[in-house]
Amino acid sequence: MTDAHTVLSAWANLPAEVRALAAPIHTEEQYGEALATFEAVWNEVGSQADHSLGSLFELLRDRIMAYEERAFPVPPSPPHRLLAFLMDQRAMTQTELAGVLGITQGNVSRLLGGKTALSLEAVRKLAAHFHVRPEVFLG
Repeated sequence: MTDAHTVLSAWANLPAEVRALAAPIHTEEQYGEALATFEAVWNEVGSQADHSLGSLFELLRDRIMAYEERAFPVPPSPPHRLLAFLMDQRAMTQTELAGVLGITQGNVSRLLGGKTALSLEAVRKLAAHFHVRPEVFLG
C-alpha cells in the first residue's frame, strides 16, 4: 500500500525538471522538450517491457498524445476515406483488398467511392487486417 505522506514528501523534494515531466503540456516549447525527453527514454528502454524507465515512457507518451489531440485535432473522416488512406499507406491495390474482404474489385471500388456502406462483416475483416479498432470504420 502506498503511503500518501511519503509520496507527497518525495514529490515535493524532486527537482522542478522532474516534476514538470508529469505536468500537462501547454506550449510548443514544452512539447519540444517532452519529445526530446521521450526520444531519450525510448532509446534507453527499447523493447524491454519491464525496464525501470517503462513508467516514465508511458507518462511521457500519454502527455504527448494528450497535447497532440488538443493542439492538432484530426477531423473525423468518412470510413471510405479512412479505408483509402490505410490502403495507400500500405500500397495496397483494390484487388488485394477484394481478396481480404472476399468481394469483387468492383464492390471495393464502390466502397472506396462512398457509394456502398461497409457491412459489419467487412468492418471486422478490415479492423483485423489493418490492426485498428472496428469503430474507426463505423463513422
